[in-house]
Amino acid sequence: MKTDISQLPEVVRSLLLALREDNFSGSIELTLRAADVLLALLSSSEVLANSELSSKLECACIALVEAQPAMAPIVNLCNITLLDIDAARAVGDVRASVRETCRRFAARVQSSSSDISCQAVELIPDGATVLTFSRSLTVLTSLLHAREVGRSFQVICPESRPGGEGIRLAQELGEHGIVTNLVVDAAAFSMLSNAAVVIVGADAFSREGVVNKIGTKALAALSSTLSIPFCVLCGTEKFLPPGYPAFRRDVRNPKELVAGELANVVVTNEYFDLTPLNLVTNVVTERGVDDPAGLLGKLPPVPLHPRLARLVG
Repeated sequence: MKTDISQLPEVVRSLLLALREDNFSGSIELTLRAADVLLALLSSSEVLANSELSSKLECACIALVEAQPAMAPIVNLCNITLLDIDAARAVGDVRASVRETCRRFAARVQSSSSDISCQAVELIPDGATVLTFSRSLTVLTSLLHAREVGRSFQVICPESRPGGEGIRLAQELGEHGIVTNLVVDAAAFSMLSNAAVVIVGADAFSREGVVNKIGTKALAALSSTLSIPFCVLCGTEKFLPPGYPAFRRDVRNPKELVAGELANVVVTNEYFDLTPLNLVTNVVTERGVDDPAGLLGKLPPVPLHPRLARLVG
C-alpha cells in the first residue's frame, strides 16, 4: 500500500490493512468490505472538522484501489465516490452522497450474483460435467441454483493454489449434495476433455480481456482448442471504466509458495492473469447471456476520475 494512511482514523487503517492482506475472499466479499471502510470513515468521531472529510475520503479511496488493484468493483466504487465528492458543494452533501453510494453499490453487488444465477442455468446441460476454477461466489450461487431447479451435473474443481480457495468451493458444493471432484491445479488440463462446459467468475472485464485467478487464460486457450464452451459469470459492476487498465500485476508474498530462502531462486507469486475476449464463448451478466463482442458496446460511460487516472498513469 503506497498511499500514506497515517492520518486516517485507526479503525479505518485497521480495516484497510486487513483488506490488503486478504488473499482468499472473492471480489464480492472484498467489495462489501471496501464499502465498510468508507462507511467507517464517515462514522468516525475522529473526523470532526468538515474540511477534513473530503481529503480523508479521497485518501481512503486511493488506498482501497491500491490494496486490491485487480478488483474492478472496488475500482468502480471508489471512482464513483471520488466523482461524488467533486460534485457535492457542501461537506454535508459529501457525507450523505458517499453514504448513499456505498448503500446502493453494496446492494447492486449482492443482487447481481443472484440475478446471474438465473441467467446461467442455460449454460449447464443436464447430466453434464462442469469445470470451474478458483472460488467465485457468483459461480457457487449459479451452480446451487441450477441444482435447485432440477439440473443434474457434477463439478471438477481444482484446488487453486496457493490460497486453496478451490478446496473451500468443493466443500461448499459437496455440502449441498453436488458431486465434486477436487483435483490439483495441473490436473485440470488433463481432465478438461471430460467437461461439457467451463464456468468461471471474474474480477474485472474490459476491452482488454477478463481478469481472474492465474491459470484461467491457459484453461481458456485449451478449451478453445477442444471446442469446449468457456463461459464467464461477471456482473456489470465489474466492467472497468475506460482508461483504467484491466490488468495490473499483483505479486503477493513468496512465502505462500516456499517458506524459506532458496539459493539462486526467485519465487514469484502472481495471483491473476488476463484472458483475451476471443477465448471466451459467453459472458453472463445480470442482464443476460452475451458474446464478448456484444458486451463491448455496453461498457459503462462513467469517466475515470483524475486521481485514479494518475494512479495508473
